[in-house]
Amino acid sequence: AYGLYISQESLEKLRLSSNQHPEDITEESLRGFLMPREPIELESQMKRKESLKAAVPFIHSKSFVGRKDGYVFKRDKDGLGYYLDKQGEAIREMKGTEKYPSSVLRLIMLRDVKTDHVAHGFDRTLLWRIRDLQNEEKQGPGKEALRKFTDFLRRQKEWKKGTILDLVRLPHGMVSVRVDGVEGILLHSEMLSYAILDAYYGPKGHFSAACKEDLIERTREIITVL
Repeated sequence: AYGLYISQESLEKLRLSSNQHPEDITEESLRGFLMPREPIELESQMKRKESLKAAVPFIHSKSFVGRKDGYVFKRDKDGLGYYLDKQGEAIREMKGTEKYPSSVLRLIMLRDVKTDHVAHGFDRTLLWRIRDLQNEEKQGPGKEALRKFTDFLRRQKEWKKGTILDLVRLPHGMVSVRVDGVEGILLHSEMLSYAILDAYYGPKGHFSAACKEDLIERTREIITVL
């Protein structure tokens, strides 16, 4: 059994960011709010910046000779020169996802289950979605996050009937994987976060049409009273 929970903070953002009346909220508009594509593009850009992040941390210079992308000119422990602007990069990345809505996908085991079976199911469900997000590349940040996720599931060995698996989608692309309320692993991947939600609420996801309609109706009701 599974369900999707949307935080009140996210619903307030939806209400404030939209001029629509609650009755005008549709499956497409709700999906667009819950599953923005911009963070995915940002993560792809971050991958292209790996060469910059691997660059030398300090370039000696007796004076300022112009702006250098990714560096800040200052005097620090290595003397006067250009230092990699790690703090500025982190701030820019966070600003790119600061409106990322949070939600929880909850799965409840209806019988005893081997977690290797669960991991295999997620791998089949998410792998093609992540490859699509990675422009068909076989390796990438999304694939690495998926590997860590399924490895964690396999290490659990077995879950008893009633075990609760929460996939908590946090701001800034963080996915907190919790078993019966206890966090087991925290992953930083916009692609994995997007793929998980798409697997359930996306156009080809597990949610039935009736389930999606019920989610929309509940969202409209809650927004009305916020």
